[in-house]
Amino acid sequence: MQLLASYLMRGRAQAVLVTSVTALLSLIFFPLSYLSSGAIGLVVMQRGIRSGFEVMFGTLLVTTIFTMVVFGSPEMGPMFTITLWIPTLILAAHLAASGSLAFNLVYASLAAVMVVIAFYLFTGDPVAWWQGVLGPLI
Repeated sequence: MQLLASYLMRGRAQAVLVTSVTALLSLIFFPLSYLSSGAIGLVVMQRGIRSGFEVMFGTLLVTTIFTMVVFGSPEMGPMFTITLWIPTLILAAHLAASGSLAFNLVYASLAAVMVVIAFYLFTGDPVAWWQGVLGPLI
């Protein structure tokens, strides 16, 4: 892990490469999505939120183009961004600013509860919504 972290901290291109490869490999083995999110979180914690956004958008571009070419559907890039990378980016920036992991966990828990409630209010039936979104990929 130390080798991977030191490689991705060399520059923006390396961070985009690591994040993109782990995101795309997570289509085969989902736990690799944690490495993808962790890479963005590490960039935010070490280099700031602006660098995190740059890596996130570079990776979004790569994953969207790849999934469009391979699957014929560009939804995977934005899905990773909304469900994994934006929350990671926000929480990493909050942790870097506050320095309190306990407060960050409370903040994350409250945000998760609000997102779940909002999701149920806006979609009505989340199972049907996810089946519609993930249908082309499955």
